Amino acid sequence: MNLIVNLPIACARPPHRRGTRLGQQVRRLAVEREFSPGEALEEVAQASKDALADTVEKLGRLTRRDLEEEAQRLADLRGAAETAVVLA
Repeated sequence: MNLIVNLPIACARPPHRRGTRLGQQVRRLAVEREFSPGEALEEVAQASKDALADTVEKLGRLTRRDLEEEAQRLADLRGAAETAVVLA
């Protein structure tokens, strides 16, 4: 959840400083798998915007509570989809 809330803050930084906002695990994976934390952050930001587009359209500006509720809804949907795959 913190990642979604902090995306605007992290994306506002210059590209060479975006990694400082990320956790140790992301920095470690970036080295291991040879990807740019800044590019990954931009990809996550776009995916988050896409996932929340309908909610933003309905509500206008999102509050932190709106983000938390939408993240929980998406997590519930993902859990249901994973359960359906296991049962299939």
